[in-house]
Amino acid sequence: MTYGDTPYLFAPDEAGSGGVKLIDISDETRPRVVNSIKLEINLPENLDTALASSMGGSIFSYDPHYYTADRRADPTALACAWFGSGIRVFDVRDPFHVKDIGYYNPLARKNDVDQIINSAHKTMSVIDAPVLGANALMQAIAGGVFDPGQALSSRSGQLVFGDMSSDWCTSPPHWHGNQLWVSCNDNTYSTLALGPAAYTPPADQQTTIGS
Repeated sequence: MTYGDTPYLFAPDEAGSGGVKLIDISDETRPRVVNSIKLEINLPENLDTALASSMGGSIFSYDPHYYTADRRADPTALACAWFGSGIRVFDVRDPFHVKDIGYYNPLARKNDVDQIINSAHKTMSVIDAPVLGANALMQAIAGGVFDPGQALSSRSGQLVFGDMSSDWCTSPPHWHGNQLWVSCNDNTYSTLALGPAAYTPPADQQTTIGS
């Protein structure tokens, strides 16, 4: 992306509660992380709660996968497909002061798993500990903000064959005016609409996919 004359990358950190990083690449030999977009559950002080609720959900936890800006130059919004957290939409007109403007959590399909076919989420839920977040957990422990008591729940013993309590949205959303066309693993295709109070499509809107 570019803001004014400055080139940036929006780069999702697929594992480890790193969120979506904003990287200044004005000097390509020395890229600099200048901001990051995280959900509240991704903050170090909440990773104990994240562990408690994500056990049984596969090796991923609450992490972004693909994102789509609504245009390449001076983007106004970013739509992110998020493991365990559905679709998240952010106002990025000011990339240093990002605002959450919308979200969609697809229906959990834990009561009709037998009807789900060709779902990577279903396949990967055979292994149910969020091991890809281990690094972030260790950092939270080292920082003294991890409460072992908060990390325990009724899900803590689920190491294999989880309960499919949330869907995975792992395909890049596509912008179509005030709509987002999305696909999630268990619920397949959905069309979402953003109200005018949340989002006004720019005249030169163009889906710009990143990974």
